[in-house]
Amino acid sequence: MRHRTLALFTLFAVFAAGMPLLWATQQPSGGGGTQAQHETHRGAFMDCAKACAHCAMECDACGHHCMELVANGQREHTMTQRLCADCATVCSAAQCMCARQGPLCPTVCEACAKACDTCGAACEKHSDDKMMSACAKACRDCATACRQMVQHVQQAGGSR
Repeated sequence: MRHRTLALFTLFAVFAAGMPLLWATQQPSGGGGTQAQHETHRGAFMDCAKACAHCAMECDACGHHCMELVANGQREHTMTQRLCADCATVCSAAQCMCARQGPLCPTVCEACAKACDTCGAACEKHSDDKMMSACAKACRDCATACRQMVQHVQQAGGSR
């Protein structure tokens, strides 16, 4: 419960810090643009949503793996288990907001990229473990996709 409260508090803090970005990127409904531009815009959101969904799945699986390692006496995996759980939660939120092209998507994607950086770095320390290597790669890919999403929204002038 404490971890989810911390994750929600972190999301709220990032949301509050990202409000200027949100206001700067909003575009009135029915904004202009060609059909091709709308499809490109939608595709960017969906690409990010897929990367976030994949990362959430890998983090959940890795978190479970780490929990088993801790149960077998490898207490050094306690922190990675907790990071994986938190990262999966943030990635799931980002995936949902990207899929529906929500106005808070850039804010949550910024938080997601940071969570993925932290989780990925922790898992990379155990690169000899196949599960943790896969999690680290998914985190790197997701962080890249989220940063590209934020950049896309900034360049497009809103989430339409």
